[in-house]
Amino acid sequence: MLLKFDPDNKRFSTLIIGIIEISLIFLGTSYFSNEVHAINNETKITYSLIEIPIAWCAVNGSPAASNPNIPNPSGGFDTTTEDVLDRRLERINNNIYMEQAGIKFVSNIINNSENVGYPIIDDQNTTVGRLGDVIIESRGMQEYVNTIDDCKRAWYNRSGGEIFEGIPVVNVNLFINDDGGIIGTGGIGECAEDPSNCGTTPHTGSVVIVDNFYTVPGLTSLPSKFDPCTHSTWNFWNKDPFDQMFGHELGHSLSLDHNEDDGSLMKVCQQFNGPERTINNIGLNKSEIDLIRDVALTVTGARISNSSMS
Repeated sequence: MLLKFDPDNKRFSTLIIGIIEISLIFLGTSYFSNEVHAINNETKITYSLIEIPIAWCAVNGSPAASNPNIPNPSGGFDTTTEDVLDRRLERINNNIYMEQAGIKFVSNIINNSENVGYPIIDDQNTTVGRLGDVIIESRGMQEYVNTIDDCKRAWYNRSGGEIFEGIPVVNVNLFINDDGGIIGTGGIGECAEDPSNCGTTPHTGSVVIVDNFYTVPGLTSLPSKFDPCTHSTWNFWNKDPFDQMFGHELGHSLSLDHNEDDGSLMKVCQQFNGPERTINNIGLNKSEIDLIRDVALTVTGARISNSSMS
């Protein structure tokens, strides 16, 4: 539970968010089919495909905004902001959400042909840390709140003041403390601006997520650091082939809570049990799937796809 600052009313309001302590943090492809498997692999359930728009923004200074260059599963590199961020959707769709839950996250640019590229928003505080970092320690997390508000404002302006489609998601460089030190948070997901409205229409949640530069295998971004989950110091950077961190925070935005189940997407700490100690806890159970499918339809622009999953 955190306090959220409302810049318009000059007051704080209560905010429920999901913050995962990563070790500090954080491709694969598959076709999706009509037959969706629950986590226990014993019951086969068929789901219609729900498409949820994502309204991406990137903070100036984050690699996706300022120097996009991320390896992709097909070989080569993604070298535009749009390709890097869309690839993040592809990873969570193909590895986490489509086969298990019948949910596909899509770019909201697809739904508005007048939009060209994702908004690049300003870093709210350039006096601490590196360009693109976001402070989440002081002043009621005001820089974090203002960053989300800036992303929403950018999309409102593009839509001519109308309600825009999708969950606002902001790509940042790193989360830092008041002194500019990197802290063990890889993402923050909230289900609503007011926690009493979680799961109601319209959806008002959001996600703020650390840049893929620090999570994708094949890159070497930062040195070893103390891991609060394993209580040891090791290099846990660039160990997230499925973008599990992003998928986890989107789970929070769709009202999922943390749990302690091994293999679960929503486990508090990430599990590094994949090849070369990569993160591989991506499972969803039946009750979680039922909940997120219900909440998904409260997102503005979400729809049940007419096309079959094949």
